[in-house]
Amino acid sequence: MVGFTSRTRVAFEKHWKRIISDPQCIVMTVESDGNVVGYVSAFPRGERQEIAYWFGREHWHKGIGKNAVAQFLQMHGQRPLFATVADTNPASSAILLRCGFTHVGEDEGPDGQREHMFRLG
Repeated sequence: MVGFTSRTRVAFEKHWKRIISDPQCIVMTVESDGNVVGYVSAFPRGERQEIAYWFGREHWHKGIGKNAVAQFLQMHGQRPLFATVADTNPASSAILLRCGFTHVGEDEGPDGQREHMFRLG
């Protein structure tokens, strides 16, 4: 959703282990045709609850992301829920808008990249 520098495999595994072991983080694995294609998660960031998701590039523009986020939102009822999306990722912004989020502003991320902020509820 937002731009970030890719981690090494070891650093990613350490980061992912921390996420899935944190009881405040909720992670839903997304499958399509029996294959894992991504995830949707919610996690605390300061006083706010945020949503994040990732889908393998080969699964983009097939409706998988929108359907997965919509299903996650039905299961995870905590509101308000926030999201931040890099300006270079209009597809993620479209998913959020289709799922009921409202665009609430723009800001500059820590890397200097423009980011869009969304809110649900």
